[in-house]
Amino acid sequence: MVPPSTRIVAPLIRAGTERHVGRDLVGLPPGADASERSELILSLIAGVRPWLPRLRPAMPAAPAASVYVATTCGMCGQVGEWIVRHAPVALRVVAAEGHPRGLRRMTYERHDGFRAEGVAAFAHVLTHIHLGWALAGWLLLLPGVGRFATLCVDALGGGPRTLPAKGPL
Repeated sequence: MVPPSTRIVAPLIRAGTERHVGRDLVGLPPGADASERSELILSLIAGVRPWLPRLRPAMPAAPAASVYVATTCGMCGQVGEWIVRHAPVALRVVAAEGHPRGLRRMTYERHDGFRAEGVAAFAHVLTHIHLGWALAGWLLLLPGVGRFATLCVDALGGGPRTLPAKGPL
């Protein structure tokens, strides 16, 4: 059952979205039936209370992102195992050797085409695990901090690796 407060908030979200963006963010055209759009918004936000901080991320309808980690590299494989042990939400850990183009660093890819490599990829992975780890990831995404962290990782032996590209099937 949807709480009454959600039924009040959904039309407001829809109206604000149309006003600022000119179209509905959930994919329905502005001319669509209002009740149909409200029901879609309700289904997207049901069960997610934005006013309460969550320790684990809530990604109800988000397609899973992918992080590519080399399994043939000992250090990289340990990072991949660490990620899997922490049970990330909406994230698949995939062997980098199976990527269609040759990767040189850990790579994070989202469904919308966003891509990050190296320390930035690890920072984005942290946002899928826990609020505390997400804060650490956000710090790593700061320009100076991220570059310094990349320099440290490279100096300690975690630099770019040459992996063979998997050809088209």
